[in-house]
Amino acid sequence: MSVDERQEKLIRSLVIQPGRVGQELSTTEFLRQFPASVDESKSLALRLLEDGLAKRDAEVIELGITSGFRFGMREAYIPLLERLAVEDFHFSHEDVVFKLGKLRSPTSVEPLFRASERRHEYLEYNDQYSLRSKIIHALGNIGTLEACSRLEELAQRFEDPELIAKIGRRFRALVETSASEEVRARARDALSRLPPAPDDDDELA
Repeated sequence: MSVDERQEKLIRSLVIQPGRVGQELSTTEFLRQFPASVDESKSLALRLLEDGLAKRDAEVIELGITSGFRFGMREAYIPLLERLAVEDFHFSHEDVVFKLGKLRSPTSVEPLFRASERRHEYLEYNDQYSLRSKIIHALGNIGTLEACSRLEELAQRFEDPELIAKIGRRFRALVETSASEEVRARARDALSRLPPAPDDDDELA
């Protein structure tokens, strides 16, 4: 879909923008001004993301993510987000990974792992740390055996001790909360091979 300049400003007003004075636009006011029905607003982000992918337009992707955070992203968004996780043309990778972690689809494990292998120039300011941290969290949220396997691979590949410690925390969370005995056992086994973090205790060893 295409949006005009006025609609773009309205979408951006759904969140507080740096340097902009005033509060974010309310949902009611957005629907009145856009205009859109409640049902249309729920599919707005989906249509924007589809269009942004087709056109490889980073700004449209940003608009789609912004509206999706306000109006929600559901199962239908997963294939689009999985594609965006490994695309290089946009600047919304952290938000994409965050949403995949919330949606917790087992199909997202491989795209998330592939996303960890990519380097984006705009994220070099902290050596991709924020993105990689969100990938670790998302894989832990998904919490399947495959996700555990990929977390183990990341622990072997990453050199940053803080990221390795985050992986350990995700494994400890799986040991404590996973409904699957197989996953709990796999997480416990993986945790035993990680270097101990300062806040580790002996009961999970």
